[in-house]
Amino acid sequence: MASQPLTVEPHPADPKAAQAAEIEATKRRERILREMDARAARLVMLDKEISISADAIEQARKQAQQAAVVKEGDRSGRRLTAEYFSRQQVFRGAQAQAERRLTNLLQQRTALQP
Repeated sequence: MASQPLTVEPHPADPKAAQAAEIEATKRRERILREMDARAARLVMLDKEISISADAIEQARKQAQQAAVVKEGDRSGRRLTAEYFSRQQVFRGAQAQAERRLTNLLQQRTALQP
């Protein structure tokens, strides 16, 4: 098999079409750059929010641990009171909410990454 050289037929360029294509390409590049800048800014903001959310989870865990400690007035005879259990439920709910927020932020960040 003999290979034949590749030839390109010359076509005269349409100056108006070439100029329109160049303008369109410039607009597209500018739009892409704006989108990249907006994405980068959103990623920075998400990183900050993720850090804050992780700290909130840690704080909620500590509060839940402190709420688990039986204090004076938490017992009625040998049984724990409803207030004790409701206090624990409140702190566990706060912890779960902080964890959901962190999960949501991480999902948003993952979706933005190229």
